[in-house]
Amino acid sequence: MNRQSIVFSFLSFLLIFSSCLGDEGQRIGIGSQAAVLDLDGTPTMYIGGKEITNHINRVYASNLESISGETGDCYIIDFVLDLGAEANKDVIENQYYTVENLTYTSVNRWSVRSELTDTVNTRENEILLSSIQNRYDYIRGMFFLYIAHSIPDSITDVIDYEMSFAPDQEPTTDPPVYELFLRATEREKESADNARTNPDINAYNLNTFINTFINKTPDDTLRFTVMYPKNFNQDTTAISSWTTSGTYKLIKAQE
Repeated sequence: MNRQSIVFSFLSFLLIFSSCLGDEGQRIGIGSQAAVLDLDGTPTMYIGGKEITNHINRVYASNLESISGETGDCYIIDFVLDLGAEANKDVIENQYYTVENLTYTSVNRWSVRSELTDTVNTRENEILLSSIQNRYDYIRGMFFLYIAHSIPDSITDVIDYEMSFAPDQEPTTDPPVYELFLRATEREKESADNARTNPDINAYNLNTFINTFINKTPDDTLRFTVMYPKNFNQDTTAISSWTTSGTYKLIKAQE
């Protein structure tokens, strides 16, 4: 018997919960949800999930018809879901929920290099990250991280991120835990009117990383951590120590 897909979708839970209660008029506000835009056909946003498949939910709103973006763009969204709305009676057929009051904030997306970059020397204007939250989202190849950095709150800068990994790495743990490395550099200062949200939210394309290691895992679960510089040496020319995030898990769902 194939292992059942493990679904982490909040909306799936809401649909089951509402059906069990028989409350078809329930309106639910959902905020700060990671999402990835899909403009192939009906414009929708994919949300939720920590599976290495597309078995995650989509939402549609009328203002997506005029969104200025492209498929694969990443956002943090807020919306209201009315499970009893007429538009949501055909959810199974449509494969999306129609939502109201959808608002969205763009999230920067970054590629991931499949060769490990220099882990000794610092870069020009490199900064330290204070922490990476255990919270994460994985949607259609995009890995959303929630990051705090060491720049004082009174300074609002543009931060560039670079993530890389060694494709030939051999983990010493069982089950294996693979490593990604994350670096951050200060690019330019912004005006106070363009302050970023706190924490800084970014999305990274993990497709190559996943394809490299997922078939090497013993239980269809890809485990990995994100390494990032903890300290620089006295003259800030080299990284003196690294720290690591918690362990993230992505599940390869069975069809």
